[in-house]
Amino acid sequence: MSNSSYSIVIADNVFVRMFSLKEIGDNTQGHAHHFDHVTLLATGAVTMRYQDEIKEFTAPHLIVTPKGKSHEFIATLPDTTLCCIH
Repeated sequence: MSNSSYSIVIADNVFVRMFSLKEIGDNTQGHAHHFDHVTLLATGAVTMRYQDEIKEFTAPHLIVTPKGKSHEFIATLPDTTLCCIH
């Protein structure tokens, strides 16, 4: 994740991790979860690599990722902000 940052907040059993992807090409690195979750694409745009699929999203957008599916987000616009919520 070059030139990117993140912060984490937990409140009332809700976990939110906010990613700031500053430049085109910055990414969240691939990972999977043991539960379904929602990612809020608040600003910018991303390519989502989702196992064998590639999807494009532009803010504002809510992205649902099923449990166990490896995925990563790659910024396609500068100053992209994502919030992983579960």
